[in-house]
Amino acid sequence: MKRASTYTMVMLAALGLSSLVTFTCAESGTSDSGEFSASVTLIAPTSLAAAGAAGPTVRLSWDDNSNFEDGYRVERSPGDSLHWAEVAVHVVAANSAEAVYRDTTVAAATLYFYRVRAFIDSSGYYGFSAYSDPASATTP
Repeated sequence: MKRASTYTMVMLAALGLSSLVTFTCAESGTSDSGEFSASVTLIAPTSLAAAGAAGPTVRLSWDDNSNFEDGYRVERSPGDSLHWAEVAVHVVAANSAEAVYRDTTVAAATLYFYRVRAFIDSSGYYGFSAYSDPASATTP
């Protein structure tokens, strides 16, 4: 007789994992063979800050809350926080001290809103964190 069991474990945030990981195992009789799947949720970046600078440029920085992300996707909305478009895929080492991005594709004297989210790209599978809270900056 084949049966499936689902196990839920609370993981430590210190390991860079979000609060929930779910494992599903399919068992066949007394054998340990079967299917196994796991899902992991990244912790969203926090404390996003944006600052306009000459160039024009906008410098973004944020707190990296995950230990195993492949990078961050940066989105921008000109003038408001309603019309988001991806402007960069910022690849960084996991738990990097380089949670910084410089957007040099901006116009002078313009207000921009930004948000970021962590991503995992493993064998073609994309996993994303929730978005950071938005931050804004005006270019000089």
